[in-house]
Amino acid sequence: RRRRMGLPSAACDDLTVLPFAAFFSLLSFSWFILSRLLMPYVIPKTYAKLGREPGAQGYWDASFASTANSFVTAGLAIHAFMRSPSLMTSEDLYLKTPETCVSATAFVTWVCFELCCQLYYLRQWREGPAILIHHVSAIAAWALYLQGGYGHALSLVGSICELTNPFMNMRYFLATLELRASRLYVLNGVAFVLAWLAVRVCYALAHGCFLIYRQQAMWTQLPPWRAAAFVGFYCVGAALNSFWFVKLVKGAYMVIYGGKGKKTA
Repeated sequence: RRRRMGLPSAACDDLTVLPFAAFFSLLSFSWFILSRLLMPYVIPKTYAKLGREPGAQGYWDASFASTANSFVTAGLAIHAFMRSPSLMTSEDLYLKTPETCVSATAFVTWVCFELCCQLYYLRQWREGPAILIHHVSAIAAWALYLQGGYGHALSLVGSICELTNPFMNMRYFLATLELRASRLYVLNGVAFVLAWLAVRVCYALAHGCFLIYRQQAMWTQLPPWRAAAFVGFYCVGAALNSFWFVKLVKGAYMVIYGGKGKKTA
């Protein structure tokens, strides 16, 4: 079947992917439940206050899970690069390793879990269309990476972007704990902007473009729609990262220099 589609037999083995997908699904759900069990004792007043706002406790718990998960997904991607440094510069579109298969499985599993949370709290969370576009496009892209057995190097670049999530979630945690005026909030905000600039703009954009340039043989190795999707999904991610970076810079400017921005940043 794969040969009729114009693809070599290079996909990750389903017998390997499925158990890991089940494991990472359980892990994501466990972090969510752990937050639900611990927070009434760790921050009783704040968590009780969140309980009076529809969906607020769910957002806190999902942010807690996101923070824990970011170290797993980014760590697996970095580990895959370290085990096979040739992934960073290879012209081989189909270069993959067992580590890249695990990394891609962990990432797509987490994004599916996060999308399920967002859909469950759709009427309660104030999330814009950009988040939905991000989740759906990421799931589609990583599913193609796994099913087609190509683009694993680029998938690692995307997974490393998760390193910015702890700063993003910390900003939310501190704001919820009414610590916007604290030095820690400001320092975390500055670190968040710098991390986003370093990881999602400078690193991800540059390395992603480099890999696409190195692997331009994809236009002859892949069916046209797959090659277009490979580049297109990367462009969607790059555009969203740039869009959010502009918003972060504006928010950081208002927080540092005061004014109405202190209430909205």
